[in-house]
Amino acid sequence: MKRIPLYLLSILFGLITQIRNYFYDKGWFKSFSFPNNKIIVVGNLAVGGTGKSPVVHYLLKNWREVQFPVVLSRGYGRKTKGFLWAKAVETASTIGDEPLTYRMAFPNLELALGENRVKAIQKILTEKPKTQSIILDDAFQHRALRADFNIVCTTYQRPFYSDELLPLGRLREDISGLNRAQLVLMNKCPNDLSHQEINEITFKIQQIAGWEIPVFFTGIRYSEPVSQLASEPVSQLASEPVGKFFNSPILQFYAVAGIAHPELFFSEIANRFDLIGCKTFPDHYDFTVNDLQEFESKAKQMSDVQGIITTQKDYVRLLPYLDEYPHLKAKLSYLPMEMYFIQQEAEFWKVLGLERN
Repeated sequence: MKRIPLYLLSILFGLITQIRNYFYDKGWFKSFSFPNNKIIVVGNLAVGGTGKSPVVHYLLKNWREVQFPVVLSRGYGRKTKGFLWAKAVETASTIGDEPLTYRMAFPNLELALGENRVKAIQKILTEKPKTQSIILDDAFQHRALRADFNIVCTTYQRPFYSDELLPLGRLREDISGLNRAQLVLMNKCPNDLSHQEINEITFKIQQIAGWEIPVFFTGIRYSEPVSQLASEPVSQLASEPVGKFFNSPILQFYAVAGIAHPELFFSEIANRFDLIGCKTFPDHYDFTVNDLQEFESKAKQMSDVQGIITTQKDYVRLLPYLDEYPHLKAKLSYLPMEMYFIQQEAEFWKVLGLERN
């Protein structure tokens, strides 16, 4: 019985989004393109946890262009409003946690924030007229923009074809919206994904989006935990292995995650270390003083072989507070991760019309 109201709301939500898409498809709502620039959207059909950020990181790391692309993000979770350029030193509260990970990983990146993507692109091109390419983080439903290339992300754990519309499920629009995409990425796949399962998943997606749409499969690769050196300014993202900063190796971790679907993160910690506890928070969570005091208290009581570990997104949200909590700073590390292709990586770049580094 509890699902009936959600089901009815999902029908209403689906009707509204379908009418909106119909109006855009017919040209009754105006959309804008930028034919002199390459506009790439990394988006999804569902809310949260589809692996968009690792895709943006991957593109930036491997982009082979004379001029590096500009990244445009809404900056979800930031406390600022309107259009702005990210400065050399920022915090998650000013630009959002995901954009901050881009800024720290690629210090020379031109990073812009703006809720209205069309107006933001116009401002980018006005203020930086030599811009050739722009990558947009999460703009697939921003129909006022006609991008050159739409990459839609989904996950092996919860693919869009097994999901429901909001609020019953996590879909932002009906799966028929996939026909606007030029490429689908099935993210967070297991390493041992079989060719048979790849073919079955590809078939399901192409049944929806058309038999010509390319479907690629990626996984997540975690590296060694890294920590903030006590003498490092907190404006710099730590990039050295934990073992370099501790007298003895950390063997036991208390894990903290404020991301959508942290199961893979917790599983990785449990498989590689002794997981002595964990705590979850909502995605893009704004840590409170009480949270920080709790972490500080735990860190103070830990032995030499114990530590607190979190995700990179959570880590950058905690950075501004670390100098106030010395025990937490001394014990805190994060687990870097990156996306990799299970197969056909070269073909991905060919479809995208770009050359890989």
